[in-house]
Amino acid sequence: MPFFTADDGVRLHYQTSGAGKPVLFIHGLTASSLFFRKQIPELAGRFQVIAPDLRGHGLSEAATDHLTIRRLAEDLRQLIDHLNLSEISLIGWSMGAHVIFEYIKNYSCAGIEKILIIEKKNNASVIAAFWIAMAVQDYRPVLKSISVPCLLVYGTESNYYPAANYDYMQKQIPDARVAAFEGCGHALHIQDPELFNRMAMDFLLTGFSACEGQQDASEPEGDG
Repeated sequence: MPFFTADDGVRLHYQTSGAGKPVLFIHGLTASSLFFRKQIPELAGRFQVIAPDLRGHGLSEAATDHLTIRRLAEDLRQLIDHLNLSEISLIGWSMGAHVIFEYIKNYSCAGIEKILIIEKKNNASVIAAFWIAMAVQDYRPVLKSISVPCLLVYGTESNYYPAANYDYMQKQIPDARVAAFEGCGHALHIQDPELFNRMAMDFLLTGFSACEGQQDASEPEGDG
């Protein structure tokens, strides 16, 4: 059960398994690395998979301050340095997408190979602090600086963001594709793990060509 200590003294938990090029999963608000339990074993057969618990979530500690998206991005950078990772791919779900955008804003895409965004969008004080932190962010200027392939996936039954949100992001990010999961909600990787895992694996291994058209294979599974 590995931990590392951030530069402000907070102990942060992460999972790691497999070998190969590193893939980092970044979860959403009120979640933890356990929310990727249907992805980690599949991808660990081809990659080194790392899934941290963001501060204030899962087994990680929370300070009374530093509950900001900028701090989460800094924690991510320190974890990457701690594990001496390079040529990484990032997969972010919901608030995890905000963490990725903040990371790129502060540290660029250097050392990143690919990005996969799932549905861009505990302790009550922790939840409130991060909701406020997300609400005041505007990452539209960051999108054009994403210089690596970026796959955007969303559930058609999600009530978090309209499809137009992903159309806009695809136009702004230089090398992006959008995949809609029919009948899925916000947690599409949990509702349809087989399709998501296949699409993620193909994207990470070969890029966009193997992913195109796969989203049409999903079956309706209700709201998330």
